[in-house]
Amino acid sequence: MSRPPSPKVSNIRRAICLSILLQAGASLAAEKAVPKNPVKPSSKVVEKAPAKTPDIVEGLIEHEKKSYQDWLDDADEPPAVYLPGSRSGVEVYSPAFRDEESQVLCHDPALPELLEMTGAESDARETVLNLQRLRVREKVGDACLARPGDRVVAVGRGWQEERTLDAFVIQREKPACAEEPPMGLWMTFDHPLPEDPLFVTTDPTVLPKDNLFIPAEQYAVAPAGPEMLGRLKGVVQFPEDFRVTLISVGATDADAIVLFERRNLTPDDDGLPAMVAAVITKDSIQTLWTERVDIRRGTGRFEFLGTLDMDGDGVRELVFSGIHQTCPYTTVFRRAEDGFEPVPLLVRSCRC
Repeated sequence: MSRPPSPKVSNIRRAICLSILLQAGASLAAEKAVPKNPVKPSSKVVEKAPAKTPDIVEGLIEHEKKSYQDWLDDADEPPAVYLPGSRSGVEVYSPAFRDEESQVLCHDPALPELLEMTGAESDARETVLNLQRLRVREKVGDACLARPGDRVVAVGRGWQEERTLDAFVIQREKPACAEEPPMGLWMTFDHPLPEDPLFVTTDPTVLPKDNLFIPAEQYAVAPAGPEMLGRLKGVVQFPEDFRVTLISVGATDADAIVLFERRNLTPDDDGLPAMVAAVITKDSIQTLWTERVDIRRGTGRFEFLGTLDMDGDGVRELVFSGIHQTCPYTTVFRRAEDGFEPVPLLVRSCRC
């Protein structure tokens, strides 16, 4: 009589059968995974080159660079203008410029709109315009006759230095009228000046040089005598109401500068001359500049700064600086056929 298999032996047999089945299954899976025509391994590894696709972003960048350069190259020389400036740049447009007809370099470039196009805050102290943007470039090009790369000459007291215009910058400034945007359009220089200039010009006849500036302090100053006062009666209505000073400039075709300054200012003088400058030449006396009594907005004042020869023609220009309605300014007079004429230097007003 046979004995039934012990549980231990039975378990061993089950384990052996299960192992055989697992090994058979693994072999079958391996055979299915191996391709029918396997490729023999090679000792040399060959890397597949990536497909050559055009870089769209880089192409757009290059197109914008070329478009910007074409815009810079497609420009004539700017007209001869005389503008206020600083050590770092020149103001090419301001809503507060007094004489709108003289704004020949830029005509209202819509500064708030330019700020919006650039994506800058409206109350930022200054914002450099991104001329790489087509819309900004078109807006500036439609409004202004100056572009980066243009040449200007800054005129100072004894010096004139050439600079290259670099970038358009919107700067905040005090508006003359409440409805005007509180900002102006400047162009920066490629490198700063040694000091603030008297003015900046695009005039090609003004060259970088020593302009032989002579300050007013170096000229002889004296009160006008009775004979001279008699000669000056036509300049102001009541000469006795003024202190009259004679400055012997000795410049070509100009013997002296005469300054009239009202002795006492009263409300009854509102609108009357507060200060008057005249020039005495060999044949005539010509009134150059007048600031009037202004009780409401502030009475203007000026002073004679000196003489210089900015264009190298041997005839000295007469330079004055003053304050009109609390705003500072510089004014220059040059010799013309029938006397002296003001250089059309734009002046910013502080009041509407």
